[in-house]
Amino acid sequence: MYGYYRNYGCRLLEFEILGYRVLTLENEILRTTVLADKGTCIYELLHKPSDTDFLWRFERGLRPKGYVESIPHPKGSFQDYLAGGWDEMFPIFGPATPMGGLPIGYHGEVTCVPWDYVIEQDVPEEVAVRFSVRTVRAPFRLAKTLRLRRHCPTLFISETATNEAGVEVAFAWGQHPTFGPPFLGADCVIDTGARRVLSYGREAHERGRLAFEDREGNWPHIVGRDGRQVDLRSVPGPDSRVCDHFYLTDFGDPAWCAVMNLDTGVGIGLTWTREVMPSAIVWQESGGNDEAPWWGRTYAMAVEPLSSHPMEFPEALQEGTALRLGPGDSLSLQMTATVFTGGQGVRTIAADGTVDLIS
Repeated sequence: MYGYYRNYGCRLLEFEILGYRVLTLENEILRTTVLADKGTCIYELLHKPSDTDFLWRFERGLRPKGYVESIPHPKGSFQDYLAGGWDEMFPIFGPATPMGGLPIGYHGEVTCVPWDYVIEQDVPEEVAVRFSVRTVRAPFRLAKTLRLRRHCPTLFISETATNEAGVEVAFAWGQHPTFGPPFLGADCVIDTGARRVLSYGREAHERGRLAFEDREGNWPHIVGRDGRQVDLRSVPGPDSRVCDHFYLTDFGDPAWCAVMNLDTGVGIGLTWTREVMPSAIVWQESGGNDEAPWWGRTYAMAVEPLSSHPMEFPEALQEGTALRLGPGDSLSLQMTATVFTGGQGVRTIAADGTVDLIS
């Protein structure tokens, strides 16, 4: 156990949960818990003054490390190990697909594996941890630093992907922060710097609001399956029994999105590098999906910055939206996650996480 000696300012703690190496970073405002042995999943993102954890926890709980499936999942391990929180999707996201002649499972290679880490900074003014991992079937290395600063409500994330192959390689990259109750509810609204919204008919759910045809609109409105405008700023409540997917596009710089509970006055905002992830998919599961693993019981919403759309990697390749790196080249991503209180929504968020609230 490391870092247990300081109980003020910025501090960190190493420990184990169900066999996973875990780190907690915190300051006076924010606490975040990271599962180093499960893809650096951010399992907790807590606003300490209001005791609000923004992230969803799956009802079935965290699978112990070394959990053995009754039979290997043909699409990959992501769904079996999904516990909620904030996952990383790399070097693909979406359905399993071949890359370089080898199959890559659902949402990529890095979400279920252990990452190495080193503690870069541990003083009352700042704590920082650098994580790293190599993919197995694809030829990449990821390095990611999480950082907290004293009296600052922002988690800073800096990440670099490097192609270690001797040839150019195409890939996709995404983040998967998922929000849930008690923070998430019918009193929540979404604000974003995106100017356009897209929906794909092939992703329309049987009990969704969006059309069975491809549609496009100006945020926050899009024409739904009943021919009327759907206001996507309002988040469906847990009793709505719907399931929807839509894409945010045409961001300013930086790209940003915020979710705020108008009843509690607490919210969370994300920013990220637009050039790396120019779109984001919003997944809203409000008890509308009866299939496994949801079984009509899940209430959650993810805002997922993505390098390309549609989500399927073969189509991203075909449409030219996949990322590419030459031999030895690298690509860097900057993100922030900021917690805030007050106001009636968010006007904008700066690259350093500063939130401009609507009064």
